[in-house]
Parts: sequence; structure tokens; C-alpha cells
Amino acid sequence: EQARVLPVSDKFIDAARAVGAALVAAGLRAEVDDRNEKLGARIRDGELARVPVLLVVGGREAQAGGASVRVRHRGDLGTMTLDTIIEAMKATIATRDVNPWPEAS
Repeated sequence: EQARVLPVSDKFIDAARAVGAALVAAGLRAEVDDRNEKLGARIRDGELARVPVLLVVGGREAQAGGASVRVRHRGDLGTMTLDTIIEAMKATIATRDVNPWPEAS
């Protein structure tokens, strides 16, 4: 698992699944965590499972066509478009370096 997509609430499950599907279509391993748990608990579970990238999808992110990015060892990087996320993930995988991630916007 290279990324885990977390919807903020039940209203954003479809948007989160669309993000997950786009990541899978780009050749990345991603799962959507739509369990009936609080967002903080799902983020903590992802961190404990050492998932490299956690993508949080809520109202603003769904509207912008992206997600809020949390990268392991770098923290919260802010909201990014889906294209930027995919490009940075592929660069990170190719170089095994977390530096390809742009700074928060």
C-alpha cells in the first residue's frame, strides 16, 4: 500500500473513491479507508501502519479535484491537485526520496 485515501465524512466517500481509482489507474497501490471511525483515528491507524502517503478528501479538496496530503516523515503538506500528487508519488518511488513533494499551498 503506497497511499491511503481518507474521506472526512460519509458525504465524501464517492470523491475519495474517485481519488483512489485515479491512483490505481496511474499504477499506484492505493486503498480507501471508509470505515465508520473518526478521521483522527483513521489517520493514526495509517501512521501506525506506516502508510507512506495519507490523502484526506473533504469539501474543499473534492471541489478542487485533489486531496490534502500527509507524507510520512514530512507531515501535512496541504491541499494538492490529483496530477501533482500522482507526479510526486511516482518521483518519490523512482528515487526513494521524499523531497519531490512540493511545499504546502
